[in-house]
Amino acid sequence: MIVPECLDTIRAKSIRLCQVGTLVGYARLFMEDMTPVEHRALVFAIASKAGNAREISEQWGLPVPRLRKFVKDNERELTEVREAMEAKEREEESAYPDITPGELAELWISNKAERLRRYQAVADWLYKEVKANPTDATTLREFRSYLAAVANELGQLLHRGSGEVGMGDTTTYDIPGVDLNKLR
Repeated sequence: MIVPECLDTIRAKSIRLCQVGTLVGYARLFMEDMTPVEHRALVFAIASKAGNAREISEQWGLPVPRLRKFVKDNERELTEVREAMEAKEREEESAYPDITPGELAELWISNKAERLRRYQAVADWLYKEVKANPTDATTLREFRSYLAAVANELGQLLHRGSGEVGMGDTTTYDIPGVDLNKLR
């Protein structure tokens, strides 16, 4: 049985072995000569679908028929690795559970007044820093970005590209003998 925590180690060794390529490739022609680490890395490469049979056989220096025989001979181990990978993916997905609307309402960031209060606290602190050291460009930029964020939060800024467009008169041209619609 493969323990999900071991997958990162196997993955790292698999990548390192694939990068060695032709140096180890000759020894891989005879699968009996593979070290346990190479064997495990090849199993991981196949289980993780690091490529199709042709691509994996080129990376590992194995003819496709030998690779297929390897897959057939190691099917149980491949299944264990796949199951371990799936278990690790499920574990990673469960680490970030979906937030319900009730839980979202409890977060400070979902409350506009609380967001503005926090913006104000930071902006007040930055304002004091700017007053104390007016030549500090970084603090000044931060202060400006907080002011812009608050103005945007209050709806006082237009979104980029949505500025007012003049709706005045339009000019049309008529050139005799030329169909302007065909030029569009």
